[in-house]
Amino acid sequence: MSMEASLQPHPALLRIHKCVGEKKFDEVENEWMELAEEPELSSETLDGLVAAAREIAAAGDRDRAGALLELILPQVSAIEPGRSAGALRCLDFLSRLFPTREAYRTLLVEHFESRHAPTTPERAFFECCGIKEEGDSARALERLDRLLLFRPGACVYHAAGWGVGEVLAVDPFLKQVKVDLERKKQHRIAIAVVDKILEPLPDDGFLALLYRRREDDLKRLAREEPDLLVEKVLEAFGSPLALKEIRVRLVPAVIEEGGWTRWWSAAKRKLRDSGYFRIGDRAPYHVEKLDAEVSYDSDLLERYHRGDWPEKRKTARCVLRAGERKFPASFSFIRQDLLEIATSEGLGRRALEAAIWLSKSEPREEGREVLRRAVSRAAPDEIFSVLEGSVSPEDIRIAVRALSEDRPSEAEDLLGTAFRLGGDSVRQAICDLLEQRPSDALLAAIGEIVRSPRLGPQAFCWIVEQKLGGSENSVTRCLDSRSPGAILGLVLDLLEHIVDRLARGESQGETRDSLRRVEALLYHGAGSFFREAMEEFSGAARRDAHRQLVRCANHLPRMGGKLLDLIAAVEPRVAEEAAPGAWWDVDAIFVTAEGLARRKAEFRELMEVKIPQNFDAVGKAAGFGDLSENAEFTSALEEQGHLTMRAAQMKAELDRARVLSSVDVKGDVTGPGSRVRVRDLDTGEEISYSILGPWDASPEEGVLNYLSPLGRVFLGRRLDEEFAADLPSGRKRYRLLEIGSHFKPPGSSPPGP
Repeated sequence: MSMEASLQPHPALLRIHKCVGEKKFDEVENEWMELAEEPELSSETLDGLVAAAREIAAAGDRDRAGALLELILPQVSAIEPGRSAGALRCLDFLSRLFPTREAYRTLLVEHFESRHAPTTPERAFFECCGIKEEGDSARALERLDRLLLFRPGACVYHAAGWGVGEVLAVDPFLKQVKVDLERKKQHRIAIAVVDKILEPLPDDGFLALLYRRREDDLKRLAREEPDLLVEKVLEAFGSPLALKEIRVRLVPAVIEEGGWTRWWSAAKRKLRDSGYFRIGDRAPYHVEKLDAEVSYDSDLLERYHRGDWPEKRKTARCVLRAGERKFPASFSFIRQDLLEIATSEGLGRRALEAAIWLSKSEPREEGREVLRRAVSRAAPDEIFSVLEGSVSPEDIRIAVRALSEDRPSEAEDLLGTAFRLGGDSVRQAICDLLEQRPSDALLAAIGEIVRSPRLGPQAFCWIVEQKLGGSENSVTRCLDSRSPGAILGLVLDLLEHIVDRLARGESQGETRDSLRRVEALLYHGAGSFFREAMEEFSGAARRDAHRQLVRCANHLPRMGGKLLDLIAAVEPRVAEEAAPGAWWDVDAIFVTAEGLARRKAEFRELMEVKIPQNFDAVGKAAGFGDLSENAEFTSALEEQGHLTMRAAQMKAELDRARVLSSVDVKGDVTGPGSRVRVRDLDTGEEISYSILGPWDASPEEGVLNYLSPLGRVFLGRRLDEEFAADLPSGRKRYRLLEIGSHFKPPGSSPPGP
């Protein structure tokens, strides 16, 4: 509320207000004396004088504010305790200005306790804030301010895991606050520690609005004031905050899944136009609320000034792409700075990168000349490093040609590595160069990738894509001697290699990109390439291809089923033989009833014992003191994350579980539930195994997990088939002598080695 709204039309008070507004504090004293001589001051007048004193203190003159309030202390002391809210506020502020004055503290306690009965929440908070024991009244009153935020009806947040909730009641006798939290109902917390355990939330804050199911208010903000909505999210979860985190909070609760991209594009413009937000130019695109207004153009220029070279490069990319019209101040400075860097001696990669980005903004010929000069001075490894960056195909072609012309002996090894590890634009530029300047050494390096696709999965996929797309050049001619069946065999082997790498957790992003390319290759031309190769395959080769695809089916969600159908169309017997064996349904986890029961028992113990115990431990540890140095709290919180992640994983696995029975087992093909006897072809030793689920495995008892590397080798095998397994201990060769059922073991002996 403004001061004008709180003051009564007392002439002296109005003049005081005018002087304070004009910062004429010296003139305030004369007007103040007039009121100080009044025999009695109303509560409203006291409120007006306290408001004026607060403004004077806020302007930096705390001593003057305190001296003025002391002038009216006789009138305040004469007021009967509890009769005037203005007197209470005056004593409160005096105690903050003079925190060690015992007389002021005594008067404050007397007035507060007379005004608030022992049964009120205010009285309970007051008694717990430490005002009677604390030597510093200001510190105690600041604590009181925090505690008063936990009045009944207040929205609160438990950061340690119990979520958002509401204060239900304050028990002044037990000195407790009762709260309902999302994951802890009717919970009681001692007032003495409530502000250390719970965080009060503003009623119009993001979390409070969600908790009170006021999504319509949030949706209105999304439509009308997206910058305010983003500000509320940042206030709730921290600033700066990654864009993906903002998206998680808003979709689908506030913004529909399909409308996010359009909404964010409009919101981003409004955020930047406001001048109070900074948005990152590269993933994870952090959004930050600024304390002062800054134009986006000025912000980019400041970012370029203070940043290291990677930051300068990122900023230059943004500015040069947008152009001088959008960013006149930053564009001019950054262009000139890049030109100086690009033409400087001894800057190597930095000069080359500057030249590449200048080539996008300079007139065509001038930009190319700057780039050529930078390439001629750069070391080969610097050129390759830059080629790995995000540059245009034309820039890459210029750099590749310049490297080949200036250093032909160095270029072959460098370009061979670039072809294997670089992007498709790099490969295309090298391919174009080979058409103009053939190189046996470079072609030999590319041929090695064709012979062993694992050396460069992305490079191999690109060569096959070019070949299947009809391109005829020196690179695709490396495949001329290979039939469609031979090419498909290489692709399937690469597929298994990629799936194995994913299972080991290696290079997830790059490996998944390779997997997508392999899947597209397998179904190239709506499956025409795959079908042509299948026509060429023998029956045994088709069975192997079927087994490979079944094993990898969960990694081929779009085309896996179609490819299996194509094999069945060419050789129906393959699908018929495999059909009863349900092991290829990779969406399921096959286990025995006993294994499933054990897993469910583990899950129940986790959900009903371990997680509740941990939640209690987190709550108790939070009351031990400063959370920043609370080892018990940190340990309990880390354990909470581990347990909840484990619970989610176990729940997902249990949802996929399928109980094995004798009807799932065929006698002529192995799968989960089979019992096999094999001969080690290297040692002649015969071994028996039961192939069961991951919750049944016990290798020392002859029970293999069908999802393990060794277990997968035995899946889909037929009687008398010979096969090999690449194991950590080395390569093993086996022959399958007998197929039975785990559920009908022979009477001679149980499964075992």
